[in-house]
Amino acid sequence: MTRRLAALLLAAALCGAARAQDATPGPVPDPVYVPGTVGEFTRSDFRRFDDPALGYSYRFTDAAGGRWIDLYVYPVPDAIRGENHGRRVEILVALARSDIRKAVAEGIYLSQSDLGLEGFEVKEQVIAKSRHRLATAHGELYSVIYLTETADRAVKVRVSAPETAATAVSEGFEDEAMALLLFVMDALGGR
Repeated sequence: MTRRLAALLLAAALCGAARAQDATPGPVPDPVYVPGTVGEFTRSDFRRFDDPALGYSYRFTDAAGGRWIDLYVYPVPDAIRGENHGRRVEILVALARSDIRKAVAEGIYLSQSDLGLEGFEVKEQVIAKSRHRLATAHGELYSVIYLTETADRAVKVRVSAPETAATAVSEGFEDEAMALLLFVMDALGGR
């Protein structure tokens, strides 16, 4: 674990796992409190989706606005609630990867290249990590998705940057996304 990741995890732990006070009850429990900043990234947006199955999301952007982190929390589909934790994550990541292919078919992305999928375990939770290169009308994007489930909720963190800044999408950038994922897992009650 890098010093930067350790520092981010410590900062996240010090923030506590309080619930957002201004959140209204909805189909998913109230949005989890997330810190205003994660490393170089500042929380810039919150969205509760109209479709209850999509839950809610937060966006964090860097000061230059060229890189961003999206956090999504949504209910685990009823159809897979009977599965064990590892199988749920496997199905959820397959659905997320399918959504990217659908976005290409719908013209949201011009194309996508799958750069790999790996799984690992942190705090007895299976986490999937999926890397992609996405072509948009505005250029290439490099995107990494971290996905897990906890307390019947899927937690997905997607980090993205223009391909021209891919070298800036360093391990530190991914460490910040991982710190946010772990913070939310703890705030939701973990396993």
